[in-house]
Order: sequence, then C-alpha cells, then structure tokens
Amino acid sequence: MTTTVPWAAVTAQLQRQDMTQATLARITGLSPSYINDMIRGRRAPTERAVRLIAAVLQVAPGDIRPADEEVAA
Repeated sequence: MTTTVPWAAVTAQLQRQDMTQATLARITGLSPSYINDMIRGRRAPTERAVRLIAAVLQVAPGDIRPADEEVAA
C-alpha cells in the first residue's frame, strides 16, 4: 500500500533545503503543530500560510499549493 503526503511539495522542498518543520515554523511564525497538520492534510493552509511558507522556501505559492487543495481564507 502506498501512502501519499497531501502537501508533498512542501516536504520535498524542506528536504532539498535540509530544513525541518520546526525551523520552518520558527521562521514563518506559524506553530509547529499547524505546519505538521497542513503537511499531513489534517488542516487546509490559509492563503497567508501558503505565502509565508513559499517565501521562506523561495518558491512561488503555486509551486507548493496542491491543485486540488482548498485554501482557507
């Protein structure tokens, strides 16, 4: 059985940049549990969160936002 990570693009970028979720949380000001919940698909990211994370990872917001994922206002 294959398991997919809902926000795999963020996970891949974190690995490429050798960055932990905790570091991403510290830099963005988002809580570590919120980051983890978004990555695991338990919470939809807000537009603000997508933009903050994209800025830290130095990618366009569209590069990390799944096409079928709803973004909370």
